[in-house]
Amino acid sequence: MNIEPSTSSGSSWKYIGITAATGAAVGVFLHFARKDDRTIVEIERLQMMVDVLGVIQIFVNRKKVSEAARAQPITYKREMARTRSWTSITSDSEYGDAEEDWYTDDRSYGDSKPVNGLSTANQSSTMSFDELDALFGTDRVQEGYDALKKRYDAGENSIDVLWRLAKFCNEIGNRVEKNKRKDIIIEGKKYAIEAWNTDSNNFLAARWAALMSGKVTEYLGTKEKIEEGKHCKEYLDRAISIQPREDALLHLRGRWALSVANLSWFERKAAALLYSEPPTATVDEAIADFQAAHAINPDWIENTVYLGKALYEKGDKSAAKPYFDQALKLTATNDNEKELLAEAKTLCSKC
Repeated sequence: MNIEPSTSSGSSWKYIGITAATGAAVGVFLHFARKDDRTIVEIERLQMMVDVLGVIQIFVNRKKVSEAARAQPITYKREMARTRSWTSITSDSEYGDAEEDWYTDDRSYGDSKPVNGLSTANQSSTMSFDELDALFGTDRVQEGYDALKKRYDAGENSIDVLWRLAKFCNEIGNRVEKNKRKDIIIEGKKYAIEAWNTDSNNFLAARWAALMSGKVTEYLGTKEKIEEGKHCKEYLDRAISIQPREDALLHLRGRWALSVANLSWFERKAAALLYSEPPTATVDEAIADFQAAHAINPDWIENTVYLGKALYEKGDKSAAKPYFDQALKLTATNDNEKELLAEAKTLCSKC
């Protein structure tokens, strides 16, 4: 497989907002946040009536997805950095993943350690999990995927193998050409859901299920997107309940709240055709989640810019300006971040 950095677009945020109705759905994607500190790069609408679909499609904003990160020890933070690709609803351009500009975090939530006691020390023909984790974020990602796939095909389907396969698929998907991305992302989602079905109380399984579920919606039909959005919200809620201070998931929830808060009158009416109650959320809720994520990771360009944008949308320009200023002091490591900083510069000049 010819791996090279690339970007992808999606129209999922509003889908997610729409499917979030009745408290069951919410899609997010993606903030497939990349917190790897290496320079690698890091939810169409309702289907009920064709007429409704045709009109709603006009409102979809498309965004780019690219990822970046800097070399850091393999920790939970590093891997989450590879997960932040999301679709903005407040910008006309496409933007990429903050899978991002990360920092070293000495917390570890089991990313590089078996969670079920499985030992790899005696498996001479395979690499250990630590060795596999060391390949993530390097030019040997394909090698890591191949090693894990070999174990999976041989019948090893532990959570440790499954979520890592999802992670490697996501990484490869962020690098390959656009026409090759769909299959690897769908494959990665399959592994993530297998991990979730094995143990829905496992944080890594819940997180990767949420992230890959959100990401795969880019390749689904409208009816499937709505259904997947429901599942994605379930995975996301579970992961956050297990780890409330995970900034990638906090950002995701903030993005969802912002997208729902920005649904047009027509979109809310369209959502009401499918659900007894349309999704609701406020800009303040989005701000709260962006602020919580910012407190944990103040150097994440994407979250910092979105925090400023949410405050700007609320009309609090004086509160938004410091965040734009802060973001503009950071160095972009990919095209997505460059676009975000350009937007921040424009909005900052209006504050």
